[in-house]
Amino acid sequence: MVLSNFWETVWEGIKYFFTTIGNFFIVQDDKNLNMLTRILIAIFVIVLGILLIKLIISLVKRASGIKKGVAADLSAKNFFIEAFKILLYLILAFVVVGILGINLNGAVGLISAITVALGLALQDIIGMFASGVLILNVKNIKTGDYVKVVNSFGQEEGKVFRISLLYTTLLNINGQKIHIPNNNITKANVTNYTQHENRRAVINVIVSYKNDIHQVLQTLLETINGNEKVLKDPAASAVIGEYKEFGVQCDLRFFIKTEDYWDTLFAARIAVLDALKEKGIEIATSTQLTINQ
Repeated sequence: MVLSNFWETVWEGIKYFFTTIGNFFIVQDDKNLNMLTRILIAIFVIVLGILLIKLIISLVKRASGIKKGVAADLSAKNFFIEAFKILLYLILAFVVVGILGINLNGAVGLISAITVALGLALQDIIGMFASGVLILNVKNIKTGDYVKVVNSFGQEEGKVFRISLLYTTLLNINGQKIHIPNNNITKANVTNYTQHENRRAVINVIVSYKNDIHQVLQTLLETINGNEKVLKDPAASAVIGEYKEFGVQCDLRFFIKTEDYWDTLFAARIAVLDALKEKGIEIATSTQLTINQ
């Protein structure tokens, strides 16, 4: 008898459970919709919404010139397109919540508490995001600029590859991508070598004291002025930089168009070395030091 009552109670509990679940999905509300219908509609809206968002973002990118690579400032456009994408997904989420009929009025306090907790936990990320907005607003750097970033973590140098919501990516001369948090960029000393159309280059040469220093300076000037990529205005100059223990340091200073900087500098270094050898000018090294007793 006791065992029979036990199984009867269990059976009633199972029936109640499945009846409750069934009513949850099947019973219609005041809008003549049941939960099953709402879930199916929500799934349809999610799929359609994701496809629509991808289409909108694709059209916006194409209109802004990002796909063709002809945008004036790809970083700013990429940044705001990503922010716009997040906004569209948030709107889609609220639409789905509305379709499911979930009432958020009672959860306002919980949502506020979660927001505060997330704000504290993600303050670094929020700082990175805010710094990204500041970088794009101030426009000290942009995509394609060659910069040097010096902060408490060290220094990095390279071409600005991308400025995203959280990180600024540099591409160094070795082809490596360096991802720097945006808040480290705003706190750093940033040298932008591309912001001006011209850039000064310096070649330091240490020659022996045995040489005629006037001939050395004249040779340096003639060599660099023979390079068509070197600007005539401002004019190049060759001066004595320092007196070293084992020779005289001569500084050859000249200006180049920023886009021609590296190729011209490398070629000029070779040309200077060849010209000094041709003139018989002796280049000093520390191994020339002797000790006389």
